[in-house]
Amino acid sequence: MRKEQENVKQENAKIDMFRMVAAFFIVAIHTAPFASVNETLDYLFTYCIGRIGVPFFLMVTGYFVLAPYYQGSAFSVEKLKKYLRKILLLYGISILLYLPVNIYAGQLPESVGELGRELIFDGTFYHLWYLPAVVTGCLFFIILMKLLRNKGAGIAAVLLYLIGMFGDSYYGAISEIPVIKGFYEGIFQISSYTRNGIFYVPVFLWMGIQFAGKEKTYAGNPAKKQERIAGIALGISAVLMLTEGWLTWHNGLQRHNSMYLFLLPVMYFLFQLLLWSNPSQQRSISQKKKSTGKQRGYRKLRDISLWIYMIHPLCIIVVRGLAKVTRIKLLAEHSLILYLLVCILAAAGAVVISWMQEKGKGMVSCIRRAEHG
Repeated sequence: MRKEQENVKQENAKIDMFRMVAAFFIVAIHTAPFASVNETLDYLFTYCIGRIGVPFFLMVTGYFVLAPYYQGSAFSVEKLKKYLRKILLLYGISILLYLPVNIYAGQLPESVGELGRELIFDGTFYHLWYLPAVVTGCLFFIILMKLLRNKGAGIAAVLLYLIGMFGDSYYGAISEIPVIKGFYEGIFQISSYTRNGIFYVPVFLWMGIQFAGKEKTYAGNPAKKQERIAGIALGISAVLMLTEGWLTWHNGLQRHNSMYLFLLPVMYFLFQLLLWSNPSQQRSISQKKKSTGKQRGYRKLRDISLWIYMIHPLCIIVVRGLAKVTRIKLLAEHSLILYLLVCILAAAGAVVISWMQEKGKGMVSCIRRAEHG
């Protein structure tokens, strides 16, 4: 039964497709697509709706990687180690990839302490904070789970998120209280933001874990009713998050804009809807082959979405460089055009890299078979 549940999870097409949406939300955060159109529209889309991208990937990690570890499924420990090694390898590659940009921009750390802060919390380039945050968050959350069990770790994760929230979107509400301000200033000496592996990551990992083993197959009118209720709940949560985001922004409370209270229910109902699937039916051999082909295509989206995240800052630099060379300022100065070009370039680059990865794995497999053949 557990094995069947894991197979269901691994082949969830909706999750794989939404990876692309989440990746393009992250690109939006770094290009502000509607800034040239309307400032309020851009804020609500980019820094409110766009903020679901990173939590989604964290919940996916909790669901696919950490949940099997806690359920004690076969190879779960090795799977977790493999995942963390992969993230650390990607982080190392990314540091080297963006090092020339750091040097050119004069953004190298000036002290050992600053270097440590960048490597462990902030990332060595503005989008790379996610990679060390995932590793730190996973390791920290494993400790929480061992000490406090599931419910206790969940409560602790929510409390940590609330603490982080007052160092982020609600900082202005507490910044005039000397003792509390001193506490947060101490945190900011270690990490530039509370959006990190300690305050931000654990709650979304925990939420992802809670969905594991609870996949359901719905059929008939009751399913439509339940899905409609969840959709309405998601819509209400999204409206409340947009309102919360606008109020904290409009009233100057924000130090940063990653952590909203209503982001939590938004992610819960969104992930719930993505997990629901149609009832399985008898299929012919040709239909099964077609289904298998689709599944492989969905799996490719995992690598493509990851590479979009990895390379999109380079694509921003390329588009801006192209605008200078061609003297077509609109390419870089109109935010929506910039966003669309970066998305196209990043997606194309990600597809090529993913294809090269697949070919490389195929060659390695052939060599191994030849060695043992």
